[in-house]
Formats: sequence, C-alpha cells, structure tokens
Amino acid sequence: MNRIDLPRRDVLQGIATFAGVNALGVGKVHAAPGKELDWKAIRALYPRQEPYINLDNGCISPARLEVQQKFFDAFRFANENPCFNLFEKLDSAEVTTKRKLAQLVDCDPGEVSLNRCTTEGLCIAIFGMPLAAGDEVILCHWDYPSMINAWQQRAKREGLVLRFASFGLMDSDQAIVDAYAALVTPRTRAIHFTHMIHWTGRTLPAVEICRLAQTHNIRTVVDAAQSVAHIPLSFRQMGCDYLATSFHKWLSGPVGTGMLVIKADRIAETWPLFGEFETLPGADKFGLSNLGTYNSAAPYVLGDCIDFHNMIGSQRKLARLQELSRYWVDRAREIEGFQIHTPMDSPELGGVASFSLAGIPVEIVERRLREEFKIQTRKRVPEGLRAIRVSPQLYSTKSELDELVLAIRKIAARRG
Repeated sequence: MNRIDLPRRDVLQGIATFAGVNALGVGKVHAAPGKELDWKAIRALYPRQEPYINLDNGCISPARLEVQQKFFDAFRFANENPCFNLFEKLDSAEVTTKRKLAQLVDCDPGEVSLNRCTTEGLCIAIFGMPLAAGDEVILCHWDYPSMINAWQQRAKREGLVLRFASFGLMDSDQAIVDAYAALVTPRTRAIHFTHMIHWTGRTLPAVEICRLAQTHNIRTVVDAAQSVAHIPLSFRQMGCDYLATSFHKWLSGPVGTGMLVIKADRIAETWPLFGEFETLPGADKFGLSNLGTYNSAAPYVLGDCIDFHNMIGSQRKLARLQELSRYWVDRAREIEGFQIHTPMDSPELGGVASFSLAGIPVEIVERRLREEFKIQTRKRVPEGLRAIRVSPQLYSTKSELDELVLAIRKIAARRG
C-alpha cells in the first residue's frame, strides 16, 4: 500500500462518518445553535495522531482527511498540465475563497490578501507602512519574537524608535490598555499588538487598544495568528488597519496558507513586500501572485476549511474549546505545585492555556510528557514566563485530557 492509498482509504471512512454527523444535526447548526454535536464523529474526520496525543494545535493543527485528499488531488492535477491547471484552474478559486474569508472576519473582499502565513502578512505591514526617522512604534515583549525582530530591523535601518508596553499576562484589560496609553506621544505612528498571546492564550482588549490608536491617528497592526477561526472577531468592529493570520492553526488548513487584511484607505500608502508583477486592484497587490510561482493547491482547499468552520459555527466552536480547556485545568488545579498562567474565566478563553509545576523546570515537564506519556505539548519560555502550553482542538477528547492530567500528577509527584 502506497502513501496515497492510506489517506484515501481513511478519507472515505471519514466521509461516511461525516454523513452520519450530518444526520445528527451538524448541517443544521445555524438553525439549532445550542444543539450538542457528536464530537466522537467529528474526531473521525481528522487523521489519527500518532504516536503522540497532539495537544499542540496552537502550533499546527492537522487538516481534515477530506481536505488532505483534495489537496493531494489538486497537486496531482496541477502537474498534469502545470501552467494551465495552476493559473487557469486552481487559481480561479481565489475570488470565492477571498469572499468567504471576508465573511469570516467581517471585512470587504478587496481588503483581503492571500499569502503563506502570519509572519509574511505582518512583514508586509511592518516594512510597507510609510514611516520616517524619529517615528515611534509601540510593541510589547509578549509579541512574537520574529515580529519584534522585524521592527528592530526597520528601526535600525531607518531610525525608528521602538517603545515596549509593560504588563503581566494575568493583568486586567484596563491595565493593559493603560500600559499602551502611557507610551503614546505626538511622535507615535503605529501600535503593533498580538490579539491572542501565543505564549499562554491570553486575549488582549483589541477593540480598546484600536480605539486608543484611532484617537491619536495611530496605525494598528494586529497579529491574529491564534485568534482567526478560534475566537469570533470582526475586522470592522476591531477597527485596526492591518490584521494577519495563518490557516494551519485553528482553521485546520494546509501549512503555507495565510491572510493579510488591510483597511481600504491604507492600501494605497502601503508598499508590497515583493515587487509587483503587474498592477492589481485592492489588497491583491500584496498577494501570492507577487511571489512568482507558488503551490496553488494549498489556497485552493481553503474554501472547504471555511465551509466546515461555518458549519460548526464560531460560537459553538469557541464553546467547545473553552469546555476542553476548563475541563483539564479544573482537574489539574488540585495537583500540588500546579500553576495556571491563563485567565480561565475570560469570555475570550479558547483552546490555549499554559501551566507550570513549582520547582520542576518546564524543559523536564515537556520532555517527560512526550517521552514517557506520549503527549505533545510545547514549552514557552519568553522573558518573565516559563510554562507549558496546552492546546486541544475540536477533534480532541476528554479522555486524552484525562491522560494529560494524570501525567502532570505523576510528574509533580516525581514518579512515572
């Protein structure tokens, strides 16, 4: 049996299960938003996670079997007559995909640019917005390291001044807004912030930070890598200028897919990261076509990912992820030395929460979880935090989380 035959066999089984899921009401989620889904049947739509229990979906979430098969088929199709099938067939799906993405985040399709990941989208904003020597940009030390480094690179080249807001990830929303407000001066031109902090899953008060920026005519750049298709959001209501995300996390799309959303009145003033092949309308000037040749099979399948997300429903998805996070944390709280680093009572809590065990280095906890208990998590060790991030997905089960809690208990007791 070759490598393609196996996923094809599994996807057919998953599709058959999916038919049963529809019979249980998945297809009617909009009519009955409070109806509980058969999560075991949802699980069957995803590939088996072996040899580890995957609780690291905040890094990469697996694509559903059906999406994988469509991707494989599109890739083979592209190779049958590459130039025609790539550019005339697969790329023709982009218009529909952008329309669906615009509905997902509540923006205009002309403000959507498809790219490969959050990092690429944010770098378009960071290096493309018009700034001059002496202009000030506000960030915080909890932002993604490569984004901080991108700003530092531009600052070194062009004489920008970077200021860093200081706050704790368990601080109140108002304290966080105040930390940004305290750094605003007449020279402040941009605020870069992370919507959901990837270290712990803490969600920042995005609307309030953007309102602060608007009051002072300051551009806002939002890192939404962890929040799009995870917690409900509206680009219009948030009021930011740039928002970037990846689809290999909470949308369960292929690796190498992402999006930048640019407010319409910022498009003309923003330089693309790559030279334009031709003049394109709206945010398309920042899109994939400027890369030259790219793997069109990846964005081609995004429409299916969005349809599945919509069928589950944003609120139902958030409720399930909150349920899973609170389930394991509530059971782990009784373990001696257990410390949680995520506000578990937040209405914007999702599927990301981080913990530590007093007196036990996180490197040891992560290694023992993986090697002894076959559980994949991720240590997060920025300055001021040493924690283990746990991020289940829709396909995760409570029995797997029970195994996590048992493993934490054994590690805390220094026995295995």
